[in-house]
Amino acid sequence: METNMNIASPRLKLAFAFVLAGAASPAALAQSANVTVENLSVPGKDKGTLLYKRIDVVGTNLTKDEVAKLFSGASKDESAALAKKLKAEKISIAEALLTGPDSSVAMRDFLATGVSDGRIASATLKSVEGKGKSKGGDVAFKSGAIEMQGLVFTSMLAAAASGDIGEMAPQVGKLNWTGFEATVPDESTKPTAPGGNLFKISLGSLTAEGTYDGEVPVKGRAEAKSLIVEPPKGSEMGKALASFGYDKINLGFVASGDYDKGKKTYNLDNFTVSGVNAGSLAIKLLLGGVDPSIFSAKKDVKMAGFMGADISSLSLRFDNNGLFDKAVDYFAKQQKKQPAAVKQEWGGFVQIIPVMLGGDPAGAKIADAAGRFIATPKSFSISLKAKGAPLKFMDLMSIRDPQALLKRVDVDAAAGQ
Repeated sequence: METNMNIASPRLKLAFAFVLAGAASPAALAQSANVTVENLSVPGKDKGTLLYKRIDVVGTNLTKDEVAKLFSGASKDESAALAKKLKAEKISIAEALLTGPDSSVAMRDFLATGVSDGRIASATLKSVEGKGKSKGGDVAFKSGAIEMQGLVFTSMLAAAASGDIGEMAPQVGKLNWTGFEATVPDESTKPTAPGGNLFKISLGSLTAEGTYDGEVPVKGRAEAKSLIVEPPKGSEMGKALASFGYDKINLGFVASGDYDKGKKTYNLDNFTVSGVNAGSLAIKLLLGGVDPSIFSAKKDVKMAGFMGADISSLSLRFDNNGLFDKAVDYFAKQQKKQPAAVKQEWGGFVQIIPVMLGGDPAGAKIADAAGRFIATPKSFSISLKAKGAPLKFMDLMSIRDPQALLKRVDVDAAAGQ
């Protein structure tokens, strides 16, 4: 599903970083004026062009020439400096068009208010539409409205100026995205195949909110609904899903956690992925030794921060809503057996878990819970808690034997609860 839509040069990426940013309270504006720039055209690579039909900046400290330079991305350093300098009561862009030989993207009705010191109090983008070409055919996508509050985009500017987009770490107070839909061709499936060759991908909605202590996120929550991937029926993925009794994947997730800067602990109190007619998997995790540098935009600094972290507890819970039953049916068909016979075999296999774990009492708990889940597949949970001192990530990486791990943790398992 490789597409040919990379028409943005570093200059365009820097300009786009500002347009798509959306955080902070308005500050007193010095030398405020109203500026309008019309038909600003920014050249990109591969004969691509970014055209701003009209940019209105109300109550700004920048001149018309500076506004044009900011949005054109004429110089990475100069544009980044202007973005940090920028103050404005309001910035509006009715339409921005990014076009290339085989692709185009249109952004409509962008509005930002309270722009100051690399922050925007609130921003909205009504829609984004695009189309392009890939080896398998046409690509198209359409996004619904995006609303943001309390976003700090200074790291986006720095990343765009350095050319390392991976170091973007914007802060978002609140985000509300009404979702998107896209079609992407599968180049390994012929367009004339039954059902065509298009992957249909969509998102119902995404919401998020976060609280920050300086640059460090101390509390956050996010929820996505109806992330749907429907492959072409004749594709390998489509056939694989059909063998399990599905024609699409329909997922949602909820995540929430908080960070204690003083204690250097991070508590992931809920990360749950759920699937329609499948079930849900929930994870809880308590980490310690989490240095604030882990939240840095710099990748090398971030990785160094992980080296001293540790884990105190971990729990997993699976609630079945059809996935396990479909898996049993799938293997029953593959082995030409009855589903009851497959479940009986699996129930017998899990009884050797205590032997595999060297007779540790944890093995009996896991085997008992797994056996009861197989017989009556409602829910299965397992939890690990460090005995005494938390386990360092570096120590975990060196553990190769499950029995060695069991000496360091207490294990509990349950089914149907």
